[in-house]
Amino acid sequence: MSKTRIRSHWHITLADCTPEKLKKASDLVGAKATQIDLEKPSGTVADMMVTGYQMGTDPQNVLRIAEDLKAAGFDPVRVKLEANLSDILITRTPIDWENQYVEVHFHVPEHMRILPNPYLPFVFSSNPTSNGERFANFRAYNYEETAFIIAYTIGFRNVHLELCVFDTKKHHDQDWWDMDGELL
Repeated sequence: MSKTRIRSHWHITLADCTPEKLKKASDLVGAKATQIDLEKPSGTVADMMVTGYQMGTDPQNVLRIAEDLKAAGFDPVRVKLEANLSDILITRTPIDWENQYVEVHFHVPEHMRILPNPYLPFVFSSNPTSNGERFANFRAYNYEETAFIIAYTIGFRNVHLELCVFDTKKHHDQDWWDMDGELL
């Protein structure tokens, strides 16, 4: 087995959060303020998150940070810990498909149009707090779907393949994931 250490990143989603409150929350815990705009037929919905990095996949650190935010008056509604999928595969860490899933995010250039595909129900987002680029997103719940999306994204730039190792509210944004490419 490889001695590769797994670097993970975490997100703590805050309810009823303005950009100003998000900045205060992120400053409080020494993390990054992240706004992800989820594209829906009814318009864009902002998901406000405090994000950071840690070594390993033990969720205790991020759960403590969420408790610190709660004690300071913020409303954490979801705690999520993700690791780079290649690190998981290199270390031969088993994937618990009952509780874990893979998310894929890749940049979609302005001129590019992704055609509807029943096997790849993409949903779209952007990150105005970072670069504002539009991303296609896909969630895989088994090895077959994961292999399919890895093969599909070969040649795309800025592809993020992440294993969600811990998620307190997996269905937080399920209505967005269930759109199955409605905004194509």
